[in-house]
Amino acid sequence: MEIYAIYKVFFYTEVNLKLEKSLKKSIPLIVLTFFLTNCFYISSPYRKAKNALEKKDCPKVLSYFGKLYTEKQKLKVAKKAGPLCAKKHPLQAKTFYEYLSVIEQDIVKTLTFKKALADLYFKLKEYEKAIEVYSFLKQQKNIVESKKEQFSFQIALSYFELKKWPACLKELKNLLKRGVTSPKTEQSLKPAILFLKARAFLMWKKYSLAETTFLELKKTHPIYFKSQDGFLYLAFIYESQKEFSKALSYLKSSDRPKAFLDKKIEQIKKRQKNQPGQGF
Repeated sequence: MEIYAIYKVFFYTEVNLKLEKSLKKSIPLIVLTFFLTNCFYISSPYRKAKNALEKKDCPKVLSYFGKLYTEKQKLKVAKKAGPLCAKKHPLQAKTFYEYLSVIEQDIVKTLTFKKALADLYFKLKEYEKAIEVYSFLKQQKNIVESKKEQFSFQIALSYFELKKWPACLKELKNLLKRGVTSPKTEQSLKPAILFLKARAFLMWKKYSLAETTFLELKKTHPIYFKSQDGFLYLAFIYESQKEFSKALSYLKSSDRPKAFLDKKIEQIKKRQKNQPGQGF
């Protein structure tokens, strides 16, 4: 072997001859150690996790994630896997962001991870958890006010999905009371707040309050009102209150397909003629 020949040239004393014999015996062990180390790296969970990341195979990444030996390895994998998996594999991404939001030491990064985690909870319909994380984020001093307003809206939306109408309306009331600070946020968030408020009143069967809020939305944000089928909501409210003429008027202003509208108009006219009857 080449390494053995080199040692034979340079080490010729009696002591070195003993070392030579020792080295000769050790070479197979060194080679074996190198081989096993290389095999271990190739077959290690970290290596497999990295390969799965390259293939964007989020379920496999998660299966290896729990087998990683060090926090350093877990941190590296989670930071790459979280954003990679969030869109198409939210269930796997949730695990990575839950880990990152606890283990990360940098406060700014931690808040970023928690925001991503809250969004995933909402996407996965884990609304109670979403409310908890959004509420935490809303209390942080180093988050700008416009972001806090968005968190408040997401909390209200989560309450709406949980069918907790009073809690939803309370959150929206506080949000409107504080005011929307950013002009950009005002443009995007204010109409959404009014629309959610109106729907919450409607689902709670507070028809008069729902009507008032929908009409406010129609007056202040007519394009948004129309894009969200506001005419159809008002038609439903008026039909529920047996104000059939108003219901027909708003229904005819809707952009829904003609076949759909014709059917609903026919139903209302039938109710108008033969009260009481079924709504739509």
